[in-house]
Amino acid sequence: MSLDRAMREHGDKLRPHYGAAVHTDYDRWTALGAALRTGGVFVWVPDGVEAKVPIRLFQWIDGAGTLAASRNVIVLGRGARATVVEEQLSADGEGLSLHLGGTEVEVGDGAKLVYGTLEDWGRSTHHYSNQRAAVGATPSCSGCRS
Repeated sequence: MSLDRAMREHGDKLRPHYGAAVHTDYDRWTALGAALRTGGVFVWVPDGVEAKVPIRLFQWIDGAGTLAASRNVIVLGRGARATVVEEQLSADGEGLSLHLGGTEVEVGDGAKLVYGTLEDWGRSTHHYSNQRAAVGATPSCSGCRS
């Protein structure tokens, strides 16, 4: 769901993770993105649940003179599984646009996340983003390769 809706309806689940991995004091672009945040999503997969269908996140900048500053928070509980694909796109414009993004991920013990980002920014769109993850312990297995 949208990050704004999650803050209103599921703040108890979101608050411990929002800002835990992408710190606003990392650099000036991250601080600016946090101060001007517009949009973003919250993905929550509870302990032991497998999201069988990939979760698709879509961000679009339509035209010049736009600032988008989205933040995504993805949390997988213990033993949970999910695939998340984030698409970031923009139109070509006559003027500049800026995307200041951030994705924070927490993967619980024994959980598995497949995460990918596809970017197709227009010629005049500048992009800066941070992706950070905290990953729990993985279970041992005889068939695992190191």
